[in-house]
Amino acid sequence: MTPTRTTDRIAQALITGVPSVPSGRVVVGFNWTAVEGPDALGFAATPSRADGARTTSDTGHYAGRPLSDLARLFNTDNPYERAIGLAAANAHWNRDRSELIEGNGLSAPSGGRIVVVGRFPGLETKLPGAVVLERNPGPGDLPAERAADIIPGCTDLVVTATTLVNGSLGGLLDLADSGCRVTLVGPGTPLCPAFHGLGITRLAGFVATDREGCLRAMLAGAGARAFRHRDFRYFWATRVAGILATEMLVTTVGWQVYRLTASELNLGLVGFAQFAPFALLFLVSGVAADRLPRMRIILGCVALQTVCAAALLWGTWTGSIGFGAILAVLVL
Repeated sequence: MTPTRTTDRIAQALITGVPSVPSGRVVVGFNWTAVEGPDALGFAATPSRADGARTTSDTGHYAGRPLSDLARLFNTDNPYERAIGLAAANAHWNRDRSELIEGNGLSAPSGGRIVVVGRFPGLETKLPGAVVLERNPGPGDLPAERAADIIPGCTDLVVTATTLVNGSLGGLLDLADSGCRVTLVGPGTPLCPAFHGLGITRLAGFVATDREGCLRAMLAGAGARAFRHRDFRYFWATRVAGILATEMLVTTVGWQVYRLTASELNLGLVGFAQFAPFALLFLVSGVAADRLPRMRIILGCVALQTVCAAALLWGTWTGSIGFGAILAVLVL
């Protein structure tokens, strides 16, 4: 079965049965998108601009439209609207129903090779030894492009519901063997019975029993909870260290220039040299951040800052640096 046909079947299973009732609030947050229905609150992961997401002329006017109309947005090519469509469908499927079973949808399977598509918090504890495929691979992860090599032959495949938003779920399901146990997991997982007919064994989704609390948490972003995740702690620590280092360098350079030249004008030029690149390049840098790999941009900027700091250190240590050279390094 081709990935395109499987993707079409996913959309049909998701949308069919969603009633034409008025929707409530539609909120697109930093991490999550939510749509409120009469009986439930549906979620989907919010895609980024790097994923091709873009706002539309309807942005701000989705609320109040029939839930079925919003669910049909899942068929669009725009990940921004696909997320709204998924959340709208989940506002129907993920309501509290007697047939749902509460529990751990990620109980470790017995034996076999486990493949996980999309890293999530606590994965190492819940599924130790699993092979992880990631679009933005971290330490120990494999790039998502290797799915065709890794998924065939696995006994258990765990896929995050983000793949519904980025449109990759159909292709992943087609790679799994017929006897593979497939689990779709995450707050954006539709608790839709028809998904079992797509080869998905287990749906580990989310039912919002406290709508207002969920919306408040979503609008507040990750907050302190983000510190539970190792990668965020690393990011936060490096950001703090980097900001402290930059402020120390700025103060030291200003003091050095004043000692070299005893000129208030030159001291003002130091501040101008640091500000001018921001004023000249902020539009270009914004476009670059949207279109180019952000990790490479960050690594390149940090590498350039390190070289410039080393040049200032060497020139100061040897006594060979002058005011003009300091300005040139600050501009970089």
